[in-house]
Amino acid sequence: MNEETIIGSNNKPTNEEPKPIRLSIEMTIKGEIKLEAPGNEEMYDEPICFWLLEKAKDFIKIRNGQATQSKILKPNRFMRRHPNR
Repeated sequence: MNEETIIGSNNKPTNEEPKPIRLSIEMTIKGEIKLEAPGNEEMYDEPICFWLLEKAKDFIKIRNGQATQSKILKPNRFMRRHPNR
């Protein structure tokens, strides 16, 4: 079989891609929070939601750190000099 198969909850192979996990947070001007998160319509899946929040925090810190790094490469002062110099 050339295609990868994913075993579903009923243990039958399926070619469907798994749905991505999504956490969406919106805050209105009035301070109301709208949330789309894993869970059913009545309760949120707390472990997954908190894990996604931690991952998002880490991602933001890494991206901001990369964006603020200097793009200038400093030469290595221990580099060998060219033999003609």
